[in-house]
Amino acid sequence: DSVGTGGKNNPEDVKKVKQRLKDLGYPVNTIEGTIDDEAVKAIKLFQIAYQEIETAEDTSNPKMIPFPDGLISKGKKTESNLFSDSPKKYEGPAKGSEKPISSDCQEKINSAKGADKTTWQNISTVWANISPYLPAGSSMTSGYRSADEQKTLLYGFYNTKYKDKIIKKYSKKDWQKYFDLEGKNNADADAKILEMVRACGQKIAAPGSSPHQKGTAIDVGGIGDEKQCRALLWCSIMQPGGSKISKILPEVNGCVHFEFKP
Repeated sequence: DSVGTGGKNNPEDVKKVKQRLKDLGYPVNTIEGTIDDEAVKAIKLFQIAYQEIETAEDTSNPKMIPFPDGLISKGKKTESNLFSDSPKKYEGPAKGSEKPISSDCQEKINSAKGADKTTWQNISTVWANISPYLPAGSSMTSGYRSADEQKTLLYGFYNTKYKDKIIKKYSKKDWQKYFDLEGKNNADADAKILEMVRACGQKIAAPGSSPHQKGTAIDVGGIGDEKQCRALLWCSIMQPGGSKISKILPEVNGCVHFEFKP
């Protein structure tokens, strides 16, 4: 029968699963017949060892990384992997030093005042808890952004990075029309610019709605999106420092975006 979150959790099945996970090095201390948070975490850690990570290199339309459900169902993938001849042993990310913060972010942290300073302090605390588990070469490339900063980023994509693609997909006349309306508080023009940039495959939130503007998101730069995503999945389960990761998204602009609950 099923074992884990929402499972039938027959005591003998639970003991069998716990023992198997413990033998493989997953963090299970007691082999009792009741399901508990410890066992559910171990099941989730086992699941992420097998989880396929769809990164920006794989697709121009990346999707949110799903979180493990902590459930082992009879005849399903997790059960077959767990009781296979060569299941994966536990290999959690090694804790290293806190990873660097980009000069742009650090400048904003140093100059922030009032509510913005508090927001950056919260982001810095999350980064201090999470980043030691990220692979070498990782860095924070973005944290808090105001609505105006988000709009500037959007215009930058429209004016330079995706200009040629937009002209090819629409027309030079269309591109020029909305270019001329930039920054003039024209909501319809900004909405069209957003639509055009997104049509070129760039995942970007509308100014005013981005989690970056709420101070609940961090972009991670560097190499190795797959390793970064897997480390963030581990952190979403283990919650180092109490940091609760709620979303992980490998983006097309070469970074991994993750969101957290304050």
